[in-house]
Amino acid sequence: MSGFEDLNKLNSHLASRSYIEGYAPTQRDATIFNQLPNYIDASRFPHVARWFNHILSFRPHLRESWPGEVTKPAEKKEVKKEEPKKPESKKEEAKKEQPKKPEPKKPEPKKEQPKAAPKKSRKGRRGRR
Repeated sequence: MSGFEDLNKLNSHLASRSYIEGYAPTQRDATIFNQLPNYIDASRFPHVARWFNHILSFRPHLRESWPGEVTKPAEKKEVKKEEPKKPESKKEEAKKEQPKKPEPKKPEPKKEQPKAAPKKSRKGRRGRR
């Protein structure tokens, strides 16, 4: 990892720095960034995680234009995902193999009939009897 064999050394180096070398990003930042796994544990390596997220905020074509000697970056290490657990018993297997029952159909809401026109008020006729 170009002088940083483990994340502990890189974390202590970045404790007081924003970049690997100097006050601006360089190809060395891009190279080390490309060698790191996709996930950095921020609770164990807070400075590496901060730096990693900062470098990640630059688009790849911008990282390529940073000053410094371009070195062939190694492929990023992928963090292995745990395989799904196998069922513990035959009952669990049977449950998984059974197709789900279709949900009962919900009755459709009744369509409202258009309301009749309101009747005319007789208020004006009360006094004329």
